[in-house]
Amino acid sequence: MAIALTGSGVGDTLTLAGADSLLAVRNAAVRMARLEADAATALAEQARRWENPEVNGLYNIYNPVNQRWFDAGSEGEVDISLSQPLPIGGQHRWRVRQAEATGRVAIAEADLTLFSQRMELRRLWAKEQASERRVALVGKELESVERIVAAYRRQNASISLVELRRLETLRLSLLAEQGERQQALAEVRMRLALMLGMEDIQVDTGALVVADTNTVDVLRSLVLVPIERRMEASEAEVHLQSAQAWPRVALTLEYDKNGNIGHNFWAAGVTVTLPLWDRNRGGVRAARLEHERQHLELQQAERELQQAVALGRARVEQCRTLCAEAEQLAQWSIEPAERQYLERNISLLELLDHYAAWREAQELLADSQRRLVDAAVELNLAAGIEIIKIQ
Repeated sequence: MAIALTGSGVGDTLTLAGADSLLAVRNAAVRMARLEADAATALAEQARRWENPEVNGLYNIYNPVNQRWFDAGSEGEVDISLSQPLPIGGQHRWRVRQAEATGRVAIAEADLTLFSQRMELRRLWAKEQASERRVALVGKELESVERIVAAYRRQNASISLVELRRLETLRLSLLAEQGERQQALAEVRMRLALMLGMEDIQVDTGALVVADTNTVDVLRSLVLVPIERRMEASEAEVHLQSAQAWPRVALTLEYDKNGNIGHNFWAAGVTVTLPLWDRNRGGVRAARLEHERQHLELQQAERELQQAVALGRARVEQCRTLCAEAEQLAQWSIEPAERQYLERNISLLELLDHYAAWREAQELLADSQRRLVDAAVELNLAAGIEIIKIQ
């Protein structure tokens, strides 16, 4: 499986496509879900096997004819019987179908787990990029302050000591804030590395692209598939419980050496349980009630899916509008204000206001982009399909 890495080893740049590949093979939740699906598939394979025959042997302790103990000779008696259960009324067939349906439930849940983890990866990816941008914003503001302080020191310009001390204090404050934001970025990257089963990662700085919404195909929803598979399993369970009400039948073959009837006695017979007291009515009723509950759960899930998709679409469009407006607002920089202050055309207070307004606009853009990805992720998770592609 190809992984989109630009190098090898710890700290390589990882693209979102490469992260998806890693997620499919290294994520702990995905791997555990697949193991559960493999286990359910193995149980379905086991259910296809017939019950083993049962062998019963009797050996005489004392022979009253020749007065021998544990007579192993020709006059001793040995009784051997072989019994093979024979399922009737669909007892074997519906047990197999119920196990296969349970296996399909586990497979559907594994697919849903992979899809959910892919969406959470995009959410965390957007958070990492927003955190990285916040670090860069503080760094850019810090560089501007340091250039101003350095310019005054080089020129030995006549500047108010109060202004110089205010700029130096701002510089120290920005350094502390930069350290905090770098720590927050490191924590997000650690969570990403944990999700992808890596020790450390360096993600690609390219922005995520949130595509337009697509139509919803409810039949493809990974949210509904496990419920549908559980309905199939519960329906098979109803038939299986009904089949369990049939008698249990076993074919018996017996050989008796030196028995009461004669030498080398062979016999064949059938063992049948009589369903007088236990007809498994409780098991059948419980299975039918569970099947009805699964049907109600599917109907409720379909209604919730439609409502969640409608609300999710509205939220995505709101975030998309806000993001577009934030992009227009953030189309300016701090360099002009820096030059104006060095030329003494604006005051320190105006410069600090410019810094604050510029940072607020840039962070609003970063937050709006992250919220747009979050809204798209929530919509996809609610729908159970990728209505909006995030790449």
